Amino acid sequence: MNPILLCQHCGNKTSHTIIEKGLEKEYAEFEDGVTYDIDIDLWFTKCDNCHKHSLFFCLNDNSDESSCLWPNERRIDQAVPKKINIAYKEAIKVKKISKIAFIILIRRSLEILCKHEKVNGKDLKSKIKKLGEFEIIPQKLTDMADLIRLLGNDGVHKTDITISDNEINLLDDFFLAIIEYIYIAPEKIKKIKNRIEKK
Repeated sequence: MNPILLCQHCGNKTSHTIIEKGLEKEYAEFEDGVTYDIDIDLWFTKCDNCHKHSLFFCLNDNSDESSCLWPNERRIDQAVPKKINIAYKEAIKVKKISKIAFIILIRRSLEILCKHEKVNGKDLKSKIKKLGEFEIIPQKLTDMADLIRLLGNDGVHKTDITISDNEINLLDDFFLAIIEYIYIAPEKIKKIKNRIEKK
């Protein structure tokens, strides 16, 4: 039976035909000092929906424990609040299918982030400004957030908008930089500090 995997080409979670298999052995050390030998299965696949090829790795031959190595899969750290995580995943799902849908949904993800950070304003522009004023994000990230807002507005209101793949990828990178700064980096710093303090 063909495994059900998330195709990074078409954005669908669908069956994949495994063309070739490989096996790698890795050695991992966890925070508590426990070490494990891990078997990593590599699958070179063809999506049964869009017929494009991908390279996945998974643990114990289990598709539920898989990740796409190529094309690069965007994953969100668990430090990111659930509602923001879900909104971003919805945007990523349509990224390769509809650029307009992606910029609208990535703008929505930013709206949800503002709500989570409890910044109020009459519109998204004023909320983004407050993210900077309250020092939740620095000015460069405020500028990135505002570009997401502007392109999102164009996606909603303009019928003749054209946007390149590069611009779509930049919007994706901008949003990831914002959540990295607010949620992921502080959690990483906290973990390292805790580890240092235990020594």
